Amino acid sequence: MTTIRFASYNLLDYGLSDTAEATARYERVHEVIRNLGADVVAVQEVIADDPDDEGGPDKAALAGKKLAQLAEATGLEYEHAPGKPALAVGNHRFHVGLLWKPGIEPAGGFRTYSGTNVWHSLVTLDLDVGAARPLRHGAFHATPFGRYRRADEFERVLSTMTRPDNRPPGLIGGDWNSVSADRVFKPGCVSEDDAEPDRWVYYDPDPYTGLDADRQPRQWHGDLVYQTKWEYNDVGERRWWADREPGEVLYAGGLRDVAAALNAPWKTTVGHWPTGDPFGARRIDAVRVTHEVVDALRDYAVVDSELALTASDHLPVLVDYDPAAIPAQEA
Repeated sequence: MTTIRFASYNLLDYGLSDTAEATARYERVHEVIRNLGADVVAVQEVIADDPDDEGGPDKAALAGKKLAQLAEATGLEYEHAPGKPALAVGNHRFHVGLLWKPGIEPAGGFRTYSGTNVWHSLVTLDLDVGAARPLRHGAFHATPFGRYRRADEFERVLSTMTRPDNRPPGLIGGDWNSVSADRVFKPGCVSEDDAEPDRWVYYDPDPYTGLDADRQPRQWHGDLVYQTKWEYNDVGERRWWADREPGEVLYAGGLRDVAAALNAPWKTTVGHWPTGDPFGARRIDAVRVTHEVVDALRDYAVVDSELALTASDHLPVLVDYDPAAIPAQEA
């Protein structure tokens, strides 16, 4: 059995600065990617702004150049056609792209979404990885603000990956900027004192309730309006919890979170960065797959090496799948 490894990695402001400190961190990012052993890599936060001077290269050209630099540094391919990077240029300075090992061939299906569709951007490309048919691979970066917009964006991602019925099976890696709503089965148990029934529970715990890293009750702060729902009782006390509605769109629509599909050991992907994270440790980076790929999944991991912890504020996510286990067509 030959497996394919797909990775998703938010690079943290890749290419924003040319200072010695930033350049050293980019080198760590390159080393992390080289160490992943990934066949296909979805990346987020390739940075490029429109230049201040008129007549200079535009944002798309600058972003393409930075994706090319990333590809060269990691030994990966990045052009879906000659001179055409597999890059989605976002509304702002944050862009997403796809990289793949030499020997894997693009097979069409290149599409990008930004503008009114997506706050940052979304890119898809069909790749020949040795399956019975080309498989769609995608990279996505969700909005950090706007809980309702985020849910709308997830509908766009869902439609891109699951419609029409004759579209290729696929995988998409992203910084989803929200907590998953995928469930896992929790068997019941019987003790001397009580019986707990079988039930389905969220794979991800709620990161915004309970205790913080110092084992103290979590406190409310204003930035939580971007990530939670809340209510007040009649004496003005506030209660809050994770907003999972964007994730519900993906779960109900059938775009499965690999970590939950395999019920893999839970690991955070953010919250470790030295400058601190007001939202705490949580898992917002994930790979999602269409239903045809679920039975082909073989492994899932979050890379939390010392190098990865110092390279970006996000940790890479790895998914191994067997392309031979994906059906040539719907039964």
